[in-house]
Amino acid sequence: IRYVVKKYFDIPDSMVTVTDEDIRAYYEKNKFRKQYEQPGSRVFEYVQFPLIPTKEDRIKMEAEMNEIKDGFAKASNDSSYVMLYSDNKYFNSNYSVSGEFSPTTDSLIQNADSGAIVGPYEEFGYLRLTKIRGVKFEPEARVRHILLGKEKGEIADLKKRADSIRTVIRRNNNFEEMVTKFTDDPGSMSNGGVYDWFPKGRMVEPFENAAFNGKVGDLQIVETDYGIHIVEVLGQRQAKRVKYATIDKKIVPSSETEEAVRMLANEFLEKINDGSKFEEYAKKEKLVTFENEVMNIQHTLNGDDRSRELIRFVQTGAKNDVSDAITYGDNIVIAHIVSVKEKGVPEFEDIKDIMMIPTRQDKKAELLKKQMSGAKSIEDVASKANTIVQDVEVNFGSTTIKGGGGNEPVVIGTIFSLTPQNKGAMTVPIQGKTGVYVVQLVDVIEPAQTSDYATSKNNLITVRRNRAGGDAFKALKENAKIVDKRTAY
Repeated sequence: IRYVVKKYFDIPDSMVTVTDEDIRAYYEKNKFRKQYEQPGSRVFEYVQFPLIPTKEDRIKMEAEMNEIKDGFAKASNDSSYVMLYSDNKYFNSNYSVSGEFSPTTDSLIQNADSGAIVGPYEEFGYLRLTKIRGVKFEPEARVRHILLGKEKGEIADLKKRADSIRTVIRRNNNFEEMVTKFTDDPGSMSNGGVYDWFPKGRMVEPFENAAFNGKVGDLQIVETDYGIHIVEVLGQRQAKRVKYATIDKKIVPSSETEEAVRMLANEFLEKINDGSKFEEYAKKEKLVTFENEVMNIQHTLNGDDRSRELIRFVQTGAKNDVSDAITYGDNIVIAHIVSVKEKGVPEFEDIKDIMMIPTRQDKKAELLKKQMSGAKSIEDVASKANTIVQDVEVNFGSTTIKGGGGNEPVVIGTIFSLTPQNKGAMTVPIQGKTGVYVVQLVDVIEPAQTSDYATSKNNLITVRRNRAGGDAFKALKENAKIVDKRTAY
């Protein structure tokens, strides 16, 4: 075939006018199509009353933690005590060094002696008690180095090169510059070749010996399995290592505080006689309204299991229903169901914006059909549309046209409705999915004649057999009258 296509995206949106009446006409014609079927959903809004611990709540919790502290100090089995009293039941039996703790904990325990209990102190929303179970000191070193990788040459040659680099560093005090130029260690190149404080046992033995036995400021040449290193010791120290156990309690409002907040929520609830006034009363009370939409199959809000009671109300209530006071996370909330969208045919307003796109495309198609009509030749069509003529072959099983765009079933169907008697004739403009086409039939190539269809038959049987199980299950699923009520529980 020879064909011309003018794509919809070549026409600016401003070239066509789309009215609400146009969109509604498209809606009435297409609303029952499967692609526009809407899943059931519910829109709701809610206000929240924060559950914030009061000063009195904190004082009470500190007193409770001090009671635990006395027993914790005397406990011989710290792990059992942590499991019994801590919200976060984590017990670490290893020694840790400064920098491995959270900032507040680190600053408190570094000056504490073995057996001491630090706290209660507040960190990350928790009150914490930390018991120092043991203290020891171990050597650490801080170095910087330049590695000449052994793949770069013979060891003897690398040693000579390292000695030359060391001489330059001693003369110019430019270690970092030499790192950038020469090191083959990508892990330390970005920070000047530095390996920050590390204990014994972390590095290979020759490198470790240089780090812990060398003098600060010395430039040593060291051979390892990696190659030749120029190592400078930047520092050596005895680092304190601490073995500890922590009991923590999340700082939460007391039952009295929660009850007081619930009373405030109920006072707001009593003022609402009609759910339609929900937002109006929220504004009067200077409360922020949060709106969400959930699908009928949703069990939680944003994956938060704490929202189950809230979502249960939303999924089982009716439009304009208002909930009782519900605990949701760190808030008491009151919710209002704004709308209920049933599964199936969408309402016009819900689908209007989506249907604007195909409606505009139809308008563009009308414009292009007029532009591409009345031509005497396919070249004339191309000239009118300001595009080119393309020559391609199309097979009966094709779903796309080379150079055309995406899936074009209507255009393909029209092409194969043409007969050999239509050779040389042009079609009228055809509205496709990606643009408007005009096709000229050049030739029809008939398939080779055969009287043996056994191979084709067997292929079709195999395909159908492979699909049978899945198609049967799909049919059962589509025709089953199952009502999913899991969201109600």
